[in-house]
Amino acid sequence: RSSQAPLHLRYTDATLGAQALSAESWVSVGGFTGYDEAWIPTLIVRRQAASAPLASTFVGVFEPYCERPRVRGLRRLSLRDERGRPYADANVALEIALEGGESDLLISADVENPLHVLPTASEGGVLAQDEWNVQMSGDLCWLHRDAQGRIRRAICCGARSLSIQGMALKLGDGAGCQEITWEQGRVVVAPIGG
Repeated sequence: RSSQAPLHLRYTDATLGAQALSAESWVSVGGFTGYDEAWIPTLIVRRQAASAPLASTFVGVFEPYCERPRVRGLRRLSLRDERGRPYADANVALEIALEGGESDLLISADVENPLHVLPTASEGGVLAQDEWNVQMSGDLCWLHRDAQGRIRRAICCGARSLSIQGMALKLGDGAGCQEITWEQGRVVVAPIGG
């Protein structure tokens, strides 16, 4: 970090049907060898149900910043399958509006689906987000859009395919992570890591 400005951490929650509480928590500053202690601010986000079962998906963004936050807002977007059926809340599409008009989209599939809610993305289904005109078959995808609305970069993990504004990309068998960039009219797909 090059700035001497104080470091801040902002949390924005996008969990549906949740309650937020603030509290203070005791922490041992000295670890196991000292007796120093402190009380730190704490945020509690919780969900409740009148009857079982309760399966919760907590969604939020932690943003560290020095002088001013870069995130201007965020909102949950809907996801549907290839037949138009809406996915349950545990499949997440989160749009993050950034300063300067740029934006990010994070799509996360509920790969565990403990309640066996249909439709399910865990069986190779497509997660479609219509406002961004994106369809993904996989576990996780992050997309970055410039201020003119053009997708410039994407990272997909556990993905077999990605379709963006009508352009379809086959990403293989769904193993590992891949980075997709748009450079001078070309699409470059490269594996991340080994």
